[in-house]
Amino acid sequence: MSPGQQTTPPTARTTTGRTYRGADRRQRQDERRARLMEAGIETFGTIGYRNATVDRVCAAAGLTKRYFYESFDDSEELLLAVYGRVAEELHTRIVADAEAAAPDIEAQVRAALTALFRTIGDDPRLARIAFVEILAVSGTVDSAWQAVNTAFVDTILQLTQPYLDAADLSETDLEILATGVLGAVVLIAQRWILGERAQPIEALVSNAHTLVMAVVSRVAALD
Repeated sequence: MSPGQQTTPPTARTTTGRTYRGADRRQRQDERRARLMEAGIETFGTIGYRNATVDRVCAAAGLTKRYFYESFDDSEELLLAVYGRVAEELHTRIVADAEAAAPDIEAQVRAALTALFRTIGDDPRLARIAFVEILAVSGTVDSAWQAVNTAFVDTILQLTQPYLDAADLSETDLEILATGVLGAVVLIAQRWILGERAQPIEALVSNAHTLVMAVVSRVAALD
């Protein structure tokens, strides 16, 4: 499952009906859900999840609470949907740029880091949702966050596998190292966002690249 994959909404929310101004009931529901998702990104990504009441999200979407509850049970369910979308966008951009830089592992790492920091630099709302607002909300949200982390760890292992084939380490060891690399990069991103992006992106990419390649080079030299 990719980081942003979501479960299908309950059947009661997806029924079709008569058309209205060229759109049937399902299409209108999808359009309203999309507006709420955009409003969630804007609200959670600016004032924060804990300050974002259902009323504020609805105001941002230009919809009534009736339509909010047509698509979501509560604000936490919207947060999960928004987080899934943000994680999927980050994952897609990172993987695409890394694969385009293959087979040079150093170029791949630099491309992946550049994609990450430029994406969240261009839209700080995404960074706040992915690295700040998603933390310590509930057990359900924690599970979603963990699933996304696992997906990114798997991606790190897949992208570096050709370079690490000769490493004399178990799969468990490699997974732990990939988790550490991910954690270091995420912490750099969190501090950057909370510090109001004081450092230039080039410095973030350069130093994170040094950190990641130090681990990759060390592991590859173990054989």
